[in-house]
Amino acid sequence: MEIEANLEFDYGEVLSKIKGTSIKALQGTIRDVAKDMLNDILVRDFPAGRATKSYITTGQLADTICVEGDGLDLMIYVDPAKLSLEPYIDGWLGVHESIYGEDFREPLVEGLNEGGVPGSVIYPAGHSAKHFMQRAFQQYTKTFLNLLARELRGAGFEVTVG
Repeated sequence: MEIEANLEFDYGEVLSKIKGTSIKALQGTIRDVAKDMLNDILVRDFPAGRATKSYITTGQLADTICVEGDGLDLMIYVDPAKLSLEPYIDGWLGVHESIYGEDFREPLVEGLNEGGVPGSVIYPAGHSAKHFMQRAFQQYTKTFLNLLARELRGAGFEVTVG
């Protein structure tokens, strides 16, 4: 006597579950971890109240982090427009303004990440590059695969990272 059996397997359902888990991880866990990692770097590099020759840090830089995206895309960036802008008053320099009263938020964020342009009136040596975005990205690449693997394991998949 022979026993016969047919097994049908729907790859679409499995792929859909993987994609759904990946999207959920990106929109939840990974998104939160991404924001926290960059926040930690910015708070450490630019703590509120630290004085240098050119300015006193406001601590606001950590509040400029934005995380956007849906589906499988995630964009992490710093939005300089979230920094306050206060004018030059009574001989004191404005907050996030140039000495000529111009909006300096975007050049400040760029300069702190990439390095300042030497020869400014306030700080002739310029700022050394902190490369906070690149440092965050290096941490992301190490961490995100493990987070995604953890989410997939939680959904019942056998996953190895290597």
